[in-house]
Amino acid sequence: MLIAIGIFTTDGERWHASRQLLRPQFIKDRVSDLEVFEKHLEILLPMLGGSRQSQTVDAMDLFFKFTLDASTAFLLGHSVNSLQNPQDRFADAFATIQSVQSIIARVGPLNRFVPRKAFHASIKIMEEFMQPFIEKTLQFTPEELEKMSKSDEGYNFLYALASFTRDRTVLRDQLAATLLAGRDTTACTLSWLFSEISRRPDIVAKLRSEIEEHVGMEDKPTYTHLKNMRYLTHVINETLRLYPIVPFNVRVALKDTTLPRGGGPDGTQPIGIPGKSL
Repeated sequence: MLIAIGIFTTDGERWHASRQLLRPQFIKDRVSDLEVFEKHLEILLPMLGGSRQSQTVDAMDLFFKFTLDASTAFLLGHSVNSLQNPQDRFADAFATIQSVQSIIARVGPLNRFVPRKAFHASIKIMEEFMQPFIEKTLQFTPEELEKMSKSDEGYNFLYALASFTRDRTVLRDQLAATLLAGRDTTACTLSWLFSEISRRPDIVAKLRSEIEEHVGMEDKPTYTHLKNMRYLTHVINETLRLYPIVPFNVRVALKDTTLPRGGGPDGTQPIGIPGKSL
């Protein structure tokens, strides 16, 4: 599996180590840098309007390409530019991996019957794409990486990670895990948000008014602008409430324990939970 020791596939000490590694990369100074998103947004916006009058546009597909482009630019310092190059091998491979993984997760014990030929081929493509960036990064000394990770110019997520670890496997797995999180969560939220407000012109009017008040029609939004637009925040939060990006979370008991309710014919009796070692 490609994501062998990423933050989403580990527990216990390994999970804690991944969290300690990734958390410093999402400080305010980094997430508030909107330039990488602005560049790809300027490509996305005309596409949402379609190439001809009354054309139907698959907005969700465009959102997924947009977030893939922005995520790879932030993580690697190089975008796959899937909005402009829809046949990009990396984008296609990434979609195949996610599709097969989704099927494997849903079929449970029957997952051994799921064909994996395309899955493994796509993993190879994804690794071949990331590996040159990892090797290039590891050519820098720790001192050079630390200097670059503290600079706005030329900064990327991989440089910052390599300042903490030079393990190629760890770098690969954390990149893949973060790419998955950065692409899907934002793309899905955008898709649901636009689906909802397309039926609510009153909400669109309020959003437009707030944008005109805080940003104007010519300036580009800043982190401060976004933070001050409370109605926009509420709209996004309500979208996440209705359509949570992570609809369920798996938990296991670390040792044998008992819950006070949930057992018996009527569900009011104690129920035993066997422990599972990590």
